[in-house]
Amino acid sequence: MDEARDQQHAAIAERDLGQQDACHRHEGVEAVALCSGCLAPLCQPCNDAGELPDAEYEAYCDLCRPAPAVSAPPVVVAASFLPRLFAVIVDFVLLDLARAVLHGLIGWEMAVIRQDGTFVWPSLLLAGLLYGAYHCLFWAQAGATPGKRLLGLRVVRAADDGQLDLLHAALRCLGYLVSYFSFFIGFLAILWDRERRGWHDHLAGTRVVRITE
Repeated sequence: MDEARDQQHAAIAERDLGQQDACHRHEGVEAVALCSGCLAPLCQPCNDAGELPDAEYEAYCDLCRPAPAVSAPPVVVAASFLPRLFAVIVDFVLLDLARAVLHGLIGWEMAVIRQDGTFVWPSLLLAGLLYGAYHCLFWAQAGATPGKRLLGLRVVRAADDGQLDLLHAALRCLGYLVSYFSFFIGFLAILWDRERRGWHDHLAGTRVVRITE
């Protein structure tokens, strides 16, 4: 490429002054601009081919036109424990606010356990449906709950970092129960797991990542 450019420069330098008004590619065609790299005359047909300037770029011949910029691919890394914990706290605050709104609108009882230790089954069932729908829909449709999005996290398939479907999202919700009823060991496993995956992640074939540009 450099040798061809040098030959083009030499050919342009040897042309008579009267010929400098003609396009270097199309003989006899009047030039309307000069290449910003080698000052080769360029005609309107070259302009139609995208070689001459408009409001966004300079004029360049074939040999001098800069290569298009190539952006670096995003970097995907496994999310650590603390950002995931903060994301869960944000999500549960939002869910509790939603329950409070429903309590005011339809009289939904907030407590799921009475003072005597018995469960308020209707409230427990509704809370489970609300929490499950919240996580499943956000994971499957947006890749992250609002809490995770706030922390720059995303839930993806562990095999290929692809988007979750509803089945994998539902399995991950069930996995939350496994991690919860194991005295939180399933969640704490993120601290020592090589891929920073909890038990619920292994059950559903998922992982939580941070994507940086």
